Amino acid sequence: MLTKIQEEKFEFALDIITDIVESYKTCEPKKKSHYHRLMSNTLYDVKNEGFRTGLASINATRIYNTTEKKLDVQKYCTFDHVYGRQKVGEIFCEKFAKGATRDEMKTDTIKLLCSIRVTRAENQVLSQLCKKNQYSIDELLNMQHYRDSEIYLALDPYGKAFSPSLFTKGMVSIITNNVGR
Repeated sequence: MLTKIQEEKFEFALDIITDIVESYKTCEPKKKSHYHRLMSNTLYDVKNEGFRTGLASINATRIYNTTEKKLDVQKYCTFDHVYGRQKVGEIFCEKFAKGATRDEMKTDTIKLLCSIRVTRAENQVLSQLCKKNQYSIDELLNMQHYRDSEIYLALDPYGKAFSPSLFTKGMVSIITNNVGR
């Protein structure tokens, strides 16, 4: 899943993540949001487009099926950080402050930084909805934000990476074979 260079960058980021968690454990409550943001930015640096699942929204697959050039897909689509960077930063600080091994951190980082190809318009809707509704991590893992936005998934026809190990039950439950939906 990672190239050698990405693996080295990832290991370096895990060192930083560990340092952030250690500082977070003893910080004043009013400074916790600072560490959440710091964690979020560090995680974004690990892999800014996220770990691609190989899934796409139905609308993103329609764009692929109606465009002739790669540039058109890039122009109208983007990769959604499924669980949101800020929420993941908060989760990491809270969870890892309670204790986690380096391997657990690495596994969780990959799973929580996954991405799905969506249209740029869908990405905007998802961002606004998440800010408005303040979903819990369980709701996000269940893809409630996608359900509320009526965004259904299919295999990404343009994607070369297909990572079923990143799929959650919530993702699988909104995958459809009916692209004409």
